[in-house]
Amino acid sequence: MPNFKNFTYEETVEYIEDFFYYLREDLKHTHRKRITLNDLNYELKQLYHYCDIDIKTFSAIIKDLGICLRNCVSYGTQERLKQVLIESTRSNTGESRLIIRKDDAKRFYYAKSCLIHVF
Repeated sequence: MPNFKNFTYEETVEYIEDFFYYLREDLKHTHRKRITLNDLNYELKQLYHYCDIDIKTFSAIIKDLGICLRNCVSYGTQERLKQVLIESTRSNTGESRLIIRKDDAKRFYYAKSCLIHVF
């Protein structure tokens, strides 16, 4: 992984976006639709330590990119992600489990810090 101390904010954002792209590709490769909270927390912890930025900035970047923590897809904005999550609860498809409940994420510090408020 690169040394983030020499990265600009924009380069850090781009790296985080790329990181989630590769996570999503890994999910496809392993024929899974969603990442487990344990795996997600581990990956976020690794990314956070490599980014060398404070947790508020780290979580704000992920939220601003509109990254769904369940399927690792970037929806572009936090508002668009909220729309997708709300729509997923109304559908009867397998995608209805995109929302991570705060109580479920309580034990996972990095995942919990990147959650957005939907309801």
